[in-house]
Amino acid sequence: MDLGSAVVGSVGLLIGLGLTFSGYRLFRLLLPFWGAAAGFLGGAQAVSVLLGHGFLSTPAGWAAGLVLGLALAISSTFWYWLAVAMLGAGVGWVVGQGVAALVGLTGAVPVFVAGLLGAAVAAVATIVLRLPKPLVVVMTAVGGSILDIAGVLLLLGVVPVEDFRLGMVGAVLGHSLIWLIAWLILAVAGLWAQLQSTAAMENGITADAYRYG
Repeated sequence: MDLGSAVVGSVGLLIGLGLTFSGYRLFRLLLPFWGAAAGFLGGAQAVSVLLGHGFLSTPAGWAAGLVLGLALAISSTFWYWLAVAMLGAGVGWVVGQGVAALVGLTGAVPVFVAGLLGAAVAAVATIVLRLPKPLVVVMTAVGGSILDIAGVLLLLGVVPVEDFRLGMVGAVLGHSLIWLIAWLILAVAGLWAQLQSTAAMENGITADAYRYG
């Protein structure tokens, strides 16, 4: 296992577990980590696509991922609407690239564009809907569970980090449909666990806890 796989896999697994099973209850605590993970992967993928390099194969990819991830993590701590949009955009990014993988798109550029479209649509949807509780639970369970599966596959050496140039879902699907099924099962388990553990909590994330609404 190379350094990139070990770092990305370990961090992704830890963040994913928190989001999958406690995404709503620990929303403010965990969202910056989601932003950091999404920003890191998105920045690194953008460099890979734009410069034609392998995923995280150059210092530029690492630098872009770290800078974007840090910026999103810090910003989402203070700005409510950015936090709302970022949650939706991150999940939309994953779903958009997943749809691209399912329909057979294999080029890095088409998958990247599909991710951007999915991110834009989901970000607008979350802003319009103002993060009701069911939406937060579904999005954190779906987003966290794909981080879990991707992290496990990286740590086990099943998927090389280079495969993530096609997105997390593309990397998972490229090896076995079993992992897609595992993702769906884990997402449902996280959804159930969150609904059970937050039954008495308020319905929705509001701007009151943020410095900037």
